[in-house]
Amino acid sequence: MGLRGPLRAGGPGRLDDSFGPEVRFLGIPPGMKPNRPPSEGLQFFGTIRIDGRSEALSVRLHNQKGDAIYKLELEPERA
Repeated sequence: MGLRGPLRAGGPGRLDDSFGPEVRFLGIPPGMKPNRPPSEGLQFFGTIRIDGRSEALSVRLHNQKGDAIYKLELEPERA
């Protein structure tokens, strides 16, 4: 069984629809061969921040240099 969930839902392979994912950002060329080396500059990492007061969630995707290349802000749902 491979990795599943939002952090591994995309990628150069077929989109795993186990949890109903939605592609919002693709940082690689479509159809690119998987498992490229870091020397090609297509390695990324994410950061998550939760605001303690508003409980808003901020998710950012960064390139190897640390530049934020995608950002998503989510506000909590209130009942």
